[in-house]
Amino acid sequence: MEFLREIETPHLLLKKLRRQDVDRLYALYSDKTVTANLRIPTYQSKAEATALIHFYEEEMKLKHAICYMVWNGAHAVGICSLDEIHWDFQRATVNYALISDTDTELYGQEILTALAMEAKRLHLVRVSAVVNPADATYRLNLETAGFQKEGTLRKYWRYHHQLLDEVLYSLIQEPTDTQ
Repeated sequence: MEFLREIETPHLLLKKLRRQDVDRLYALYSDKTVTANLRIPTYQSKAEATALIHFYEEEMKLKHAICYMVWNGAHAVGICSLDEIHWDFQRATVNYALISDTDTELYGQEILTALAMEAKRLHLVRVSAVVNPADATYRLNLETAGFQKEGTLRKYWRYHHQLLDEVLYSLIQEPTDTQ
């Protein structure tokens, strides 16, 4: 079974994150609107984007993650991933980030649906997401893609020297065949 492949949705193309994507990745994570919703530090240099690409290169070699640059035509509009892939327990986490001026509802739903289908193809039964409770669009996109809210993780995430709550969502998919 092929581990990493391109994925096409009605409006998007998900392609493996590559070293050539460093400028696009830096543009995404240096946008304070994007990083505030994700509750991560805003990138100050391309070196941070390069480090993230190197991290994902290693994780993909080990088959612990799959990371995609998200394209709409010739324009990179975001990044998405299946992270923390645990093959024995058949689970992974899902994440995405989109540039500020995109249709985050439509694209987010397409990304999450595509990643859920990819997880099922890889025989991953549980796909989880941990999100900012204030990010209503991300939460709606998860629910539209079939994820269910499992609860609130209290004091789960550190951001700006504060421990903050996050909301846990999951999608349980029965395997397509036995292994």
